[in-house]
Amino acid sequence: MTALTSKHTRHDAVRWTDDELRKAVASSMSWAAVARTLGYHPTATQSRKIMQARADELEIDTAHFRTQPGRPRKARPLVPETRPHVSASVPETTAPTLPRPSATIARLGRRSRLDVPDAQFAGFVSAAASWTDVLSLLGYSRTTEKAIATIQERARSLRLPTDHFPPSRSDDELAAAVAGARSWRDVARALDLQGRGGRQLALLKSRSEALSLDVSHFAGTRRWSEAQLRHAIEPAITWQDVAEALNVTASRQLQITIRRHAAKLGIPTDHLPDGDTPPSQEGRLRHLREAGTTIAAAWFTLRGYAPSIPVEAQPYDLLVDMGDVIQRVQVKTCMSKREVTIARRLPGTSKGALVPYASNEVDVFFLLDGDLSIFLIPISEVQGKLRISLTKHRRFRVGSASSLIE
Repeated sequence: MTALTSKHTRHDAVRWTDDELRKAVASSMSWAAVARTLGYHPTATQSRKIMQARADELEIDTAHFRTQPGRPRKARPLVPETRPHVSASVPETTAPTLPRPSATIARLGRRSRLDVPDAQFAGFVSAAASWTDVLSLLGYSRTTEKAIATIQERARSLRLPTDHFPPSRSDDELAAAVAGARSWRDVARALDLQGRGGRQLALLKSRSEALSLDVSHFAGTRRWSEAQLRHAIEPAITWQDVAEALNVTASRQLQITIRRHAAKLGIPTDHLPDGDTPPSQEGRLRHLREAGTTIAAAWFTLRGYAPSIPVEAQPYDLLVDMGDVIQRVQVKTCMSKREVTIARRLPGTSKGALVPYASNEVDVFFLLDGDLSIFLIPISEVQGKLRISLTKHRRFRVGSASSLIE
């Protein structure tokens, strides 16, 4: 091995030869990879400096290296500068200092991952099994349509053979994929295309339109296709009829969605009147809190008990005479089907802290959940709690009032 300067040997024990350095540089794409190949840590700065200095002395080609983002490689002159011999009698003239290039020019001088020699690029194409493999060999971590199109164009310009790559899909394969798919992404998936982004989908749409392929059965993220929507709207008289034909729940938002989709597809909806959509179950449950006490009173009355409503504000909502005992009943409602709040706020506050009911204030809770299931829970079971899980108290379910909104 060629001896190095004392400066190098002071800082690092060299464990490689010139031939090993040449092989490591030829098979690597960065100095970090060279350091790793030679048994050094990639961040060993002093070791890398020694390798770089020795590579410069041996004139080892590193043009295929990738540069780090934001650190453009220093440009080297194509022709080495030679200082002319100056006679002792002739004073040496100083060359004018050129201005430093601007940041924009420096950015333009950065090397991209595609800036590799043609021979090396041809080797990547020959060794790869697909265009995605070529991008991987070039150091790409993500596959994009733009990058694939760029390397395809370069391969065509160099007339590189790509017969070993998967063949491009025929029009018959495209027609079969469109017929069995429900969206453009399904088509790309059926054709086993590498890129499934916007550009690839746009190419599929353009080719399908050129072939006049029927895509009316595409539903995308919706639960109905164009054909199903057309068949549902044309004979319908109300939006409720459209919802039933599409097997979805009627709502005002559904009407807006269907109108927008129908307008996009050119389906007329002028024969459907506005504002005829009945309120959804969620809309009816909006008044559950106001109806809670009335439902509770009716439930107790139908079972032969005598409920009464206190004239003044009390911790309870109903006094129920059950013959041998009078129960103080607190009525609670919730839109959820899992959890309900059984606490109250301090008098005179609307956003104060919640406090639990005491056993000397309430005897039993009458609860209505989002399904209008009725729960009758003694306070001894939930005393001191602010919220309870209805799932854990299913044994206290005594009935349902769901028929009230059917």
